[in-house]
Formats: sequence, C-alpha cells, structure tokens
Amino acid sequence: MLDIIILLSTNAFRTYIIYRYMRLFFAPKKEAKIRELLLYFLFFFSTFTINIIFHKPIVNVFNNIVMMLIISSFYFGAILQKSLVILLIYCIDITCEIFAVYVIHNYGTDKQFNDISPFICSLLLFLFEFIIESVFSKRIRNDNCYISVRCLCILILFPIISIFVLILILLNDLDNRPIIILSSICLLIINILVVYLYSYLISLFHRIQNHILLERQSDSYYNQLCLLTDTNKKLQSFRHDLQNHMNELFMIAKRNDTHDIVRYLESMSCSISSGEEYVNSGNPDFDSILNYLLSKANNNSCNIKCKVVVPPHLAIDLFDLNVILSNLLDNAITAASNSKLKQLSVFIRWDRNILLINVTNSYNTALKTVNHRYLTTKSDTQSHGIGLDNVKRIVDKYNGILHIEDQNNIFDVKTMLYI
Repeated sequence: MLDIIILLSTNAFRTYIIYRYMRLFFAPKKEAKIRELLLYFLFFFSTFTINIIFHKPIVNVFNNIVMMLIISSFYFGAILQKSLVILLIYCIDITCEIFAVYVIHNYGTDKQFNDISPFICSLLLFLFEFIIESVFSKRIRNDNCYISVRCLCILILFPIISIFVLILILLNDLDNRPIIILSSICLLIINILVVYLYSYLISLFHRIQNHILLERQSDSYYNQLCLLTDTNKKLQSFRHDLQNHMNELFMIAKRNDTHDIVRYLESMSCSISSGEEYVNSGNPDFDSILNYLLSKANNNSCNIKCKVVVPPHLAIDLFDLNVILSNLLDNAITAASNSKLKQLSVFIRWDRNILLINVTNSYNTALKTVNHRYLTTKSDTQSHGIGLDNVKRIVDKYNGILHIEDQNNIFDVKTMLYI
C-alpha cells in the first residue's frame, strides 16, 4: 500500500513538472483549458497504470512520449518544435531517474532505496526545470517564432540518441556504476546544451522575423510617402492651373452644357487623385500598411474592395497591427490572385473600443485542415497554418476573437480585438 502511495504522489508531482515544462516552452490555447487539464489527468493515470501493470522501460518510454505529444496539441507551435521539446523533456526525465538510481543505490536497504529514489528523481527533474526557467525563460518561448526545419531536425537527433543510449543502459543492467553515472551526467549536459542552442536559435530567428517585419513596415511607409509626394505634386500643378480651369468652366457654364461640366470636373478630379491610394482613413499606420499590401494585390490583378473606418490614433502596438494585416492579406492576396474570381475584400472598423478586421478572398485550390488547422497551399509545406497561428496569438493578446469561415470557394476571416 505504501508503494502505491509513493508512486501516486511522485507521479502527480512529475505530471505537474511536465505541465511546467510545457508552459515554459509553449503558449497554451486559451479555449482548450479544460481539455488540457483533462489530458494531464489522463497522462497521470496512464503513466501510473502502465508502470504498475507492465513495469517495462520500452512501454513506459512509448507511453510517456505519445501522451506528451497529445498534450502538446493544446499548445501553439510547429510539430517539429514540439517533438524536439518533448524529447528533451523526456531525456532529462529519464537521465534524472538513472542518475538517482545509481547514485544512491549503496545507501540504505533496498526497501529504503525503492522508497526514496522516485522522490529524488522528481526533485532533480524539478531542479532542472527551475534552472532552465531561470536562465532561458525569456528566450525559449517566443510565440511568434518558428525555427527552420533543418535546424530542428539536427537538434532532435541529440535527445533521440540520448534516450536510445539510456534505454540500453536500463535494459542491460550494467554493473559499472561510475561509468553509468558519468555517462548520465554527460548526456544530461549535452541535452541542457541543446536547450541552450534551441533558445539561441529562437532568439536568432525572432530577430530575423523582426527584421523582415521592420523592412516591410519601412517599405509601407516609403510607399505611403511616395503617394503623398505624388498627390502633393499634383495639387501644386492643379493650383498653378486653377485660374485656367476656372475660366474654362465659366465658358462651359455660359453654354449651359452640364454634360461637359461634369466631364471636365471628373478630369480635374482624376488629375489630382493618386491612382494607387486605396485607403485614406486618416490613420497613418493603417493607411501605410494597407496601401502597400493592396498595391501588391492590384499588381496581381485582384478585384479590390476596401473600407476602413478608424480614428487617427489607436492603442494597438504597430508591430501587432503589422503581424495581423500582413499575415491575413498575404494569404488572401496569394489565394485570390490564383483564383478565377480574383476577389479581395477588406473591411476594418473601430467602434466603442472594439476593432473589427474582416478579410475575404476567393480561392480555387481545395483547402485542407488537420484538427481545425488550415494547411498551407504554398510550396513551403512546413509553414502549415503558421500565419494564422501568429494572428491568433495577437488576437489572444488583446482578448479578442478569431473566426474563420470557408464555403463556396470564399475564405472569410474575422478578427475582433478589444482595444
């Protein structure tokens, strides 16, 4: 009975530590809170039951990794990143277990050893979680960053090889305790270094993504500046010829030719308007980003409908606004330009501290989803749903709502942010 109590208590503590590890590396999905907790309970129950029934390392390893992969589905992140983190967590876990077993094996009776070793293993696992959280917490969890597939594949090899070596140690009951302890320490250090490399790559790719967004922001401001300069030149030219225009209109009016007056006024309007200014809401941030992106849509022969009603200043971070508009419109422009209808509609409105952004586009290629997550139709298949994931994180940041509809070859994305 005491053995069962020890196993239950240590397994509960270990489940909590796994929860801390997952929260350390990944952002949770808010809408899946209850299901996430239920899965942790299932993880606790399955690991306890399988350990009691089978008590075989291979079965335990398989069950732990599969359950953690299932739990990871309730967190944001690419599947390769999740796989790497789970393998690292389990490698640290199993290394702590082997280290605890072989270090204290000669102290006390076998009964005392069996009673205390699970607690030491759990405490070691918690210690390393605390160290990783203290040293790397600001770098290893970045909600808008995705490491390249090649880097992730290389990093994943380290915990896989480490787990394989540790399983061999467990299965062969080696007697050379100093070698086993030294090997465990070396493998633990290697995997901690992999965590460091992972955190460094996260930081590096985050800087690259920031650079890309800042570059795009700079391009959008440059595009807006060009539009303003062009409009200003046309206004100066119009002012210069204003007297001539007035004389001409006066002569036409004398003839009571209203048709010619309307046609002349339309010509005047065209001469002073900028042909590539799609948005003029009075908010420079929205205008610059949207005019830049919609000019790309126009270059791809899209049929553009756009309406933006926002105040001159909004309490939304420019970086967040750039992420939302860039990701939504990039996807929409790509899909619309490859469709027959080539429809692209953008509706943005602010009302009573609520910002509504609605982007609609036509598409041809059949869309695929996995677990309600849209897969990309681009050639880069590793970027499945990353753009929408980034939008979802920003929406969650403002306690908003993201709603997606897909019917009759029309893709409709609505976001509502509380600002």
